[in-house]
Amino acid sequence: LVGSKNFINKDILNDVRRSGLAHLLSISGLHFTLAAGIFFFCIRFLLSLNQYLTLHYNIKKIAAFMAIFAGLAYLLLADMPIPALRAFIIITLIFTAILFDLTPNAFRSAAFAALVILIFSPNAIFSVSFQLSFAAILALIVLADLSKPIHLNSSSRPIYLKFFFYFLGIILSSIAATIATTPFSIYHFNNFISLGFLANLAAIPIASFITMPCGFLALLLMPFGIEKLALIPMQISIHWIINIANYVATIPHSYITVKSISATSFGLIIFGGLWILLWKKPWRLLGFVPIILGTYLAHQTLIPTLLIDQEKKMVA
Repeated sequence: LVGSKNFINKDILNDVRRSGLAHLLSISGLHFTLAAGIFFFCIRFLLSLNQYLTLHYNIKKIAAFMAIFAGLAYLLLADMPIPALRAFIIITLIFTAILFDLTPNAFRSAAFAALVILIFSPNAIFSVSFQLSFAAILALIVLADLSKPIHLNSSSRPIYLKFFFYFLGIILSSIAATIATTPFSIYHFNNFISLGFLANLAAIPIASFITMPCGFLALLLMPFGIEKLALIPMQISIHWIINIANYVATIPHSYITVKSISATSFGLIIFGGLWILLWKKPWRLLGFVPIILGTYLAHQTLIPTLLIDQEKKMVA
């Protein structure tokens, strides 16, 4: 709930990372959407029980305004990591759009979040969490934009098709986020998670519908001493997620170690990726040229036979 990993068993932590589920342990979009969303709908529901308030005030806007402060409280509780800050800024913009009867623009919201973070902390652009967070969110925004013609979230479909498109959305989102973050994973960590979409397909519904809601419910029940009613199902769901992580992490080649790539290769791949993600015109496809060139140069990168640190105390 607050992103602390200090008490997680090292083997479990490795399985979670190698299966592509590490984002569940980072306070980011999923956590903030659930936290602010649950608070927004609960406040709106409670206000709707009062006929006078419902008839004389816009309870949707009141709930949106209060949800912003709920999100702020959660951000402070999580100690403001970059992915959480990004998620909070974007969600605040969404609720602000509700207050002024506007439709938020996803690209501009992400750009504004990046701008705010970099104004107050310019060195954040070099942090892995900033790069991974915004690479993933850009890929998801583009995916949502491209999927508009097929209406992934249409409410007019029969229930079985809603389930189909929900799980299709998880698979596509996981693949898009994996593709976008792979260059960063290779450059910074020398690894690639090939089956992350399988783990996410099984784990995200459990985290979204059981783990996180039960966690937030437990916080509300704690003053009354009956938090076990929520913590027991939460515990069961966490065991399911751990088993999923363990199963996917033990599949051969689910976690692939790769050699280092040069900064030039990395820069070309990122430039090409941004070109594809940020343009909407047909010339966005030109972004594949620097990606292919960067990939070729990455393949040609020579690995040193000997490494000596600057203080000449360590040799590899």
